[in-house]
Amino acid sequence: MTDLSNVPTPDAQEDAATAKRLEDLRFNRSKPLYENLLDLRLEKEREVPRFATWTNASERTAWLVSPMVMAAIAGAVLAVGVGYYFLQLASSKGSAIATSEGRKSERARLSPDEEIAAIHATISGFVEADGPDTQLAFVRHPEQSRRRMEEFYRREPGVPGRRVVDYTMITKTDSQRYQFFVAQALYNDSTRQNFTVMAEGQRYLIDWESSVGYNPMEWETFLNLRPDTPLDWRVHVTPSDQYTGAFSDSTKWRSLKLTYPNSDSIAYAWYAADHADAKALSQLMQTGPERALILNLAFEGNGDRQLKVLKLANDTWIVP
Repeated sequence: MTDLSNVPTPDAQEDAATAKRLEDLRFNRSKPLYENLLDLRLEKEREVPRFATWTNASERTAWLVSPMVMAAIAGAVLAVGVGYYFLQLASSKGSAIATSEGRKSERARLSPDEEIAAIHATISGFVEADGPDTQLAFVRHPEQSRRRMEEFYRREPGVPGRRVVDYTMITKTDSQRYQFFVAQALYNDSTRQNFTVMAEGQRYLIDWESSVGYNPMEWETFLNLRPDTPLDWRVHVTPSDQYTGAFSDSTKWRSLKLTYPNSDSIAYAWYAADHADAKALSQLMQTGPERALILNLAFEGNGDRQLKVLKLANDTWIVP
């Protein structure tokens, strides 16, 4: 009698066949099903990287790239930069103020006699120097003054062998704009000259232009040539009631009398009553009978050319 318990049923035979087929596919990499499964696994791994499987990173960090947050970050960076800039600026200003105060205190330590001695030494050194090249060591803004000095001394050569034998006067002016000294030197040829001296740091230097009354040309030459080119002129100015020619209407114009030291030539100049410098000129004329000013002047008119004040260049002869 045949034992049927060990004979597989048709269903069992079919299951075994299916299992064997699947096993063959699992270990046979040449089968298309394996390639599809492998591709599927790799695609899944690409979609969900291992380091990001714990959460949805895009949702957690989306706020970082929002417009408001980016604007806030930019504002914070800008604020830090601006704060640093002004901190550095305040530091530099503080250093400059400290330096300025230090220089003032150094000058303040000089006694009046020491201050006068330093001024005299500067003037004597300038007078005894050999020409403009060496004189520039005693002059304010030497590079600016070099050309003017060379041109001036070609017109008016210095006196050889001149030296200072005494100082007959020294005065000090302390205004809101300038602090300067005027010293009068007596030369060995019995002539005298006034010098304007200003403190520059720890030194006392000559304001050469105001000391010699520098102008672009001689005063008489200017009045005779009557050029129409505007020029700055160092002149002595007093109020005037002279109205003539194109400037005869005293309600529209103001008149000034102009003179120059060591010259007998007198000129008159006018400026409009509503001129930008009218108020300043009026106030200056009230402070004394005569003022040393720098005026920008030009001759106007076709026939009888007359002087017109174009601008108040400075209220002293000192180079600004």
